[in-house]
Amino acid sequence: MKQIMVIGAVVLVLCLSASTSPDAVQANQAAKPTPSQRLISLERKMANLEKLVGVPLDDERAIAKIVQEREEAMATVQASSLIAMLQTIRSQLELYQVQHNGNYPDLTYGWIQLISKTDEHGRTVPLGMRGFGPYLQLPPVNPFTNNSNIINTVKDAGPESGWIYNPSNGLIKAVVPASEARKFDLNGSDVLTYVDTN
Repeated sequence: MKQIMVIGAVVLVLCLSASTSPDAVQANQAAKPTPSQRLISLERKMANLEKLVGVPLDDERAIAKIVQEREEAMATVQASSLIAMLQTIRSQLELYQVQHNGNYPDLTYGWIQLISKTDEHGRTVPLGMRGFGPYLQLPPVNPFTNNSNIINTVKDAGPESGWIYNPSNGLIKAVVPASEARKFDLNGSDVLTYVDTN
């Protein structure tokens, strides 16, 4: 099914690009191509695409392999993005702690103390008043769960949570499905895993 969708998307893009290119607009103004001329043009573009991709577009196994490689590459990007995000969050937690008398943000009610300006006690302050932060522009979204929710107990870990955080020492980890953590060799100091049912 994915292969058919990929091939369909490619054909659609080719058709759209053919109909909106400057050459196509001029050709349409001069004379509309016949259905057989459009088919020949499409077949040429499909042949060029096959050369570019390196496999025949009707080879389901080859298309499936391309789709699988794309999904694996996207997941690798997710893992790298997660580690970079954790480094940023951790550095901002440390900065917050330094600027707030040795206290880390509470985060019981979400990321408000990190995405807002706060006084030295961690209370949000109105715009225009002196304060610290904001430390993050937006609540960080865990790319594996697509969630920014914060939990504070291991038993709450699941697809509805993004991060586990301990406000007493500022330790934060991403919540990740166990299968993904194994696949990308994500370190236990960076992630808390849960058993995914999918």
